[in-house]
Amino acid sequence: MAERVLLQERIDATIRNAIQDVLWARQGTVEILKKARREVARALDIVDLVHGAGRFRDLLDRLWVLHDDPFEFGRILGAPTGLGREIDQHVFRNPGDWSTEALFENLGAFEAGDARFARFLEGLVSPDVVPDEPAQRRFVDTINTHLRAVAVELRETGEDGGYPIFQVVASGLARTRRPKNLVFASLAKPDIQLRPRGTGHAPGRIAVDLAVMLADGGEAIADLALLRDQAEVFGPVASNPTAWRMLAGIDPAALGALRAARATARAVAWLQAEEKREEIPASRAGGRELPGLVLDIDATLVTCHSEKEHAAPTYKHGFGYHPLLCFLDNTGEALAGLLRPGNAAANTAEDHITVLDAALAQLPDAHRHGTNILIRADSAGSAKAFLAHIRALRSRGIHTSFSVGWSITEPVRRAIRQLPDQVWHPALEQDGTLRQGAQVAELTGLVDLPVLPENTRIIVRRERPHPGAQLSLFDLDEGMRHQVFLTDTPYGEGSLQHLEVRHRAHARVEDRIRCGKTTGFGRFPSRHFHVNQAWLELSLTALDLLAWTRLLLLEGELAAAEPKKLRYRLLHAAARITRGGRRIHLRIAATWPWRNELTSAFARLAALPRPAT
Repeated sequence: MAERVLLQERIDATIRNAIQDVLWARQGTVEILKKARREVARALDIVDLVHGAGRFRDLLDRLWVLHDDPFEFGRILGAPTGLGREIDQHVFRNPGDWSTEALFENLGAFEAGDARFARFLEGLVSPDVVPDEPAQRRFVDTINTHLRAVAVELRETGEDGGYPIFQVVASGLARTRRPKNLVFASLAKPDIQLRPRGTGHAPGRIAVDLAVMLADGGEAIADLALLRDQAEVFGPVASNPTAWRMLAGIDPAALGALRAARATARAVAWLQAEEKREEIPASRAGGRELPGLVLDIDATLVTCHSEKEHAAPTYKHGFGYHPLLCFLDNTGEALAGLLRPGNAAANTAEDHITVLDAALAQLPDAHRHGTNILIRADSAGSAKAFLAHIRALRSRGIHTSFSVGWSITEPVRRAIRQLPDQVWHPALEQDGTLRQGAQVAELTGLVDLPVLPENTRIIVRRERPHPGAQLSLFDLDEGMRHQVFLTDTPYGEGSLQHLEVRHRAHARVEDRIRCGKTTGFGRFPSRHFHVNQAWLELSLTALDLLAWTRLLLLEGELAAAEPKKLRYRLLHAAARITRGGRRIHLRIAATWPWRNELTSAFARLAALPRPAT
């Protein structure tokens, strides 16, 4: 019916556009961000657009509302009205009056639907408007320079009378816009919009499917079959060979694009969290909230059971890789990772600097420059160059500080022996209570430290060892187990006990790594190193998806649950998809113990605001 109405010779442009928007929404299109639209407008010269004035005017008339009289008497008599009159005066008669950006603004192109804007761009480079192939291709190159930044491009798809035809398509991580309603068979019955994909398998879409598969507990590319066999939920999913080709084709530039996409998604998730909770949750230690953000850096060993590129013997007499990772303690997000050979040194300053810089690049700009950031590491992070780099970040407006382990050398042992009993203070548990048999003391000024950042402090903890603990000869001599760390936190910003329990909370990174090994980087799929590096990045993406699920959608016990519990209780819940009343219904078993938590999570997902970015 709507299509027949559009075939009428005379139809009000407002009604025509409304009908077109409905029809085009059913066909699906890619999302074109407002920023990219504006950059395209700024790059196009208005004089080039109006070179064929009549053809360009016809294009505008087909897509935009140019006249304010519904019967268009003025246009019939040759006298444009409304916006059409303004365009006639400032674009066609006096081309210098309006820029292309001003024309787009008046047309409403920046606020229009993605489908309408895409058809506008396709029309601008069509032979109907530009019957000159070199000029067409110049326009396409100019527009694609800005569209490709958001994973969209004008691509040649055919020809008309010998002239090329171009169409707006996704070139990478673009999102399709074709919604369908999904209604849950629950008391709340939240409406949710799903966006099924178009045809083909864009590389970005395959990367998303792999990350979802890893978040769901998959271990190998073959586990994509779980998504592929549920087309009603996940849409068309690439075959295993296609996924392999995508991974093999990820070069350093593509890996950088993947990291940039992760950072963009993180910014959106954090804005949504701020709408929900006012701020990102604080890290805790000693029963207190820690100000700002806390980044934990640590390395781990991953065993390889076959020959792989750059896999090597490890210091624990194994064979495999030695990746270095950075996690955000506030939310459990996996910010950055660097895949390294198994024989890579634990305390390489260059690797720590690379991972830290990559982790900071993942933080939204407002948090990276406006928030205190504490970097924690074990003694492998105590290299002088790494600590100097952390201090130098302050000159770039990043408020960083450190708390890193320190080796117990002979000068440190002498200083510990010289400490009188009255300077030792009781240590704290993570809940703020006293820790039995443990004390802390300050060694600053008693040890000649190498060249370290100014105002670096050295603090020691001693504790009676638990049965089976591995002790050094010094510990055996003293009968106590000792641990030493460095921090540049100034005096007056926390007691010795608080600084020590804050540093000891770095141990939580071990749990993050353990969960990460069940979410992808516990085994690597390829003999080729660059493929395994891409796999590590997708594994970090999967950990982010789980962290954002906890942060935005869950409450209570599940908001702090590890991946294994989330998979068992929510992700692997049995349900059935049915159709009726032009809607898709997801029917969850009424006896499933966590059905209410699952439906509540979908309700929160549907209610999440879409931040302006």
